[in-house]
Amino acid sequence: MAENLPTFSILRAFEAIGRFGGVRRAANYLRMDHTVISKHLRSLEKTVGTELYDRTLNTLTPIGREYHHKISQAFLIIQNATMDIQKAQKQQLSVWCAPALAYTWLGQRLSEFQARYPHISFFLKPTDGSADFNFDTADVDIRYIRDDAKVQLPSTIRWFELDRPFMFPVASPSYLQDRQNDIHFTKDILNLSLLMEENGYMWKQWFLAQGINADDTLKGTYMWHAHVALSAARSGNGVALTSLHLVREDITQGSLLQVRPTIEHNKPARMGNYVFFISVRKWQNPVLKDFFNWLKSRMTDDIQAFPHLFLPTIPCQE
Repeated sequence: MAENLPTFSILRAFEAIGRFGGVRRAANYLRMDHTVISKHLRSLEKTVGTELYDRTLNTLTPIGREYHHKISQAFLIIQNATMDIQKAQKQQLSVWCAPALAYTWLGQRLSEFQARYPHISFFLKPTDGSADFNFDTADVDIRYIRDDAKVQLPSTIRWFELDRPFMFPVASPSYLQDRQNDIHFTKDILNLSLLMEENGYMWKQWFLAQGINADDTLKGTYMWHAHVALSAARSGNGVALTSLHLVREDITQGSLLQVRPTIEHNKPARMGNYVFFISVRKWQNPVLKDFFNWLKSRMTDDIQAFPHLFLPTIPCQE
């Protein structure tokens, strides 16, 4: 029976054709001449007795798509088995993380967890892109998932909530020094220079939680990343919206202050969750379970250390 099976190199070429969408793209990925990839494809079609790739449309045929799906699963099994052995030999834990949390929180605390497992090397990758556990080297992926996000996960992935943080505005003492007396009501924050991520969605949602529609009244600078906005806030360039986890050290040192109106209090606002993603297969690893429990407990410590940040502002008495 094995005599009738295509060789591994032929199957590998076909898997790459289907995954990357064409012969030349597969050739670039495999670093092979495209004529060799084409030859492998013809050989495979001869072996199975039917056309697998439509040369006119440059796409897999219906039979080709079905066949590609099946052999991709086999390649995935081979890849995972190989990576498991490699990681077992290297004793490495790979953590992907949203950049702001990686730079301002996890990177500063990871050595504490590393001390529990001195024989394991930790790899922390700050990245915007979520991990594809089928092909990436990530063991864990930590994300902030907004309430409006539509996340669809395959059955092979599990997720666990780490925290659902309150969001609040912060600014440097120097920025607030000449402006605090002008901030009597929450709506007065709209007159400040807002430091926004992406399209300002988080600020708009925060103002909605305060009962204010700010769609057409936001002004400020778009920074794209939360940690960039916080860096600008520390330098006195405006007001950033954040969670405590990203500014605990700043609050402790006084480099950032919570922006609080003098008369009206800001309402508590939650707009998303920090989420721990992991493959079902990896969740069996006791080190990764311990890592999740450690992350959750450290985030809980943050909240317990600063309970006053989440209490309504007491209006000033005239």
